[in-house]
Amino acid sequence: MILIHVQYIKPLNEVDQYRKAHILHLEHYYQQNLIHASGPYNNREGGFIISNMSIDEAQSYIDNDPYHFAQVATFKLIDFSPTKSSELFTLLIDKDHFPKEAKALFNSLHGQHAGERLINTLSNISPEFTDLTFNFAFGEILSRPLLPMLLKELLIIAMCTMLGDTQKQLHSHIDAAYNLGATTQMIVEVLLLAIPIIGFPRVANVLLTLKEIIESKHGHSDIAMNHLE
Repeated sequence: MILIHVQYIKPLNEVDQYRKAHILHLEHYYQQNLIHASGPYNNREGGFIISNMSIDEAQSYIDNDPYHFAQVATFKLIDFSPTKSSELFTLLIDKDHFPKEAKALFNSLHGQHAGERLINTLSNISPEFTDLTFNFAFGEILSRPLLPMLLKELLIIAMCTMLGDTQKQLHSHIDAAYNLGATTQMIVEVLLLAIPIIGFPRVANVLLTLKEIIESKHGHSDIAMNHLE
């Protein structure tokens, strides 16, 4: 987990001008289940944020915090791994209460990208949904050994394309396919193969999603590129 120490460097009347914008910024991360607690110190010299963000996510949070933009506060990141905690706190910050093999599989496919953000958001709405995802989808189905994992992800991409209206899931599974070594052209070939069964409109929509993913990672949309790094 990442702890963020916020130190005010300007008078409170200047800090308070940006407080509402700062709270809205925090709320965005609460909605993604990335921040668990936050608030000012009682002496109003700064504040503290408790999160389960990665270092990169926490740095992105700081870079976009209105207090940082306005230069009314400085921020310090603290990478912290508790060695002892209450059961409730452990459940809050640690998802390792899920089956270890299912959690490890999830991390290898979806860790630190759109899949993890999606499951964190859904967990904030319905923890039961997350339980079912790890226990059944990853623990019982995706962990079956007969088919290679990359083939499974390419099949899931094809099935999501067929269903339509699954852009968030497609983003997650395209990211997972890249994690497993897929090239852009492999994913494009799967989509082209699906055209006779699924039709042009749904395939076209997924190609646009693929284009957005490439642009977000590389700043350009050459879908003929061989791979994403």
